Amino acid sequence: MLHLGPHVQALWCTPESVANMGHHQTHTEEILQQLDDNDGIIHLYNDIYHGSESLNACIHGNITPKDTIVMISIDGAQIYQDKHSDCWIYIWIVLDLASDLCYNKKHIPPVGFIPSLNNPTNME
Repeated sequence: MLHLGPHVQALWCTPESVANMGHHQTHTEEILQQLDDNDGIIHLYNDIYHGSESLNACIHGNITPKDTIVMISIDGAQIYQDKHSDCWIYIWIVLDLASDLCYNKKHIPPVGFIPSLNNPTNME
């Protein structure tokens, strides 16, 4: 299992990756300005930051400029032919990177897997 903390810390260690890590904050500020300018209307929803959950969390201070936004993605994998999924693989996606970088293989580490024939029920 790969821990999230060291991976995120590594993204803040080089000048190149630090320059790439402000996407969420910059994009959210632009969206909030657009909402202000257009009486609360967003004309184009094209990123996860346009969602009401994300915007409300930023407005209410639950997500601050110093936070790193990550998403977990999980899917079943069939190890042997002609069998049901017998393990579940999960990855972290760092959403502070621009979309052309955050979905790049270099930035999506395989975190771990859950051996089970059944769907995981409680990810916490």
